[in-house]
Amino acid sequence: MFRAYWRNPGSRIGSVIAVVMLLLVVFPSSWLPYDPTIVDLSVANEPGFWTGNFEYFLGTDFLGRDMLSRSIYGARLTLIIGLSATAFASILGIISGMSSGFFGKWVDGIISWLIDIQLAFPVIALAIAIIAMVGGSLGSLIFVLAVMSWAGMARLARGQTIAIRNEIYIDAAMACGIPQRRIISHHIFPNILSPLLAMMTYEMARLILAESALSFLGLGISAPKVTWGGMIGDGRGYIYEALWTAVIPGILIALLVMSLNFVGDGIRDAIDPSSWGKEK
Repeated sequence: MFRAYWRNPGSRIGSVIAVVMLLLVVFPSSWLPYDPTIVDLSVANEPGFWTGNFEYFLGTDFLGRDMLSRSIYGARLTLIIGLSATAFASILGIISGMSSGFFGKWVDGIISWLIDIQLAFPVIALAIAIIAMVGGSLGSLIFVLAVMSWAGMARLARGQTIAIRNEIYIDAAMACGIPQRRIISHHIFPNILSPLLAMMTYEMARLILAESALSFLGLGISAPKVTWGGMIGDGRGYIYEALWTAVIPGILIALLVMSLNFVGDGIRDAIDPSSWGKEK
């Protein structure tokens, strides 16, 4: 499985980028060249290294804040929000999807009905409505993103559970009197985990884009905290005077989403036995 994953060049590239991004979250912010929240209007909209200015390597924004420091600092909240929302959505989706697929009958009917309702609403419109009611704090943003994405995970878990539920070894386990909770946790869940892991990487990439869209609209984390989407929103009014204030965080979001998609492709290859013996 590891060879099948690492054989894909995209998986290798995506893994390196993803690890570098995660390291930005792990290390403390004390090593940053400048405080990402300090305002210095005397150096507002200063260009970066492309004009020979190595003091502010990636330039400054309209308030004179260092773009390099803000980009690294913004990676922290962007990834924390994406990881947390994906984790909560996965837990909710997997539990509800497995319950729906295993128990069937009225349980399946209710959960499938809830999934259809959630998928019927426009994603951004639903997020805006929820944030308008609960506010734009970190917790509420994670909650909104989790609510937006649990249905897709639940539908996948339900389909995989139904397929496993009809296997002979599940019937044998039930005939032996093994409790249902043990059948679900020890016999079904391990066999559906691989496609769910691949799905999680795609969902995280999608949620990071959704968070960036909400922050761009001013519905994300409030200042002085910063995310990449918020940086794009701050720089949109200065797109002609200081193009880098919007382009740099946009490039970082694109790199992160691309790396997660590549990792998801690698996981998909790793869990597909037909690809284990292939050479690329």
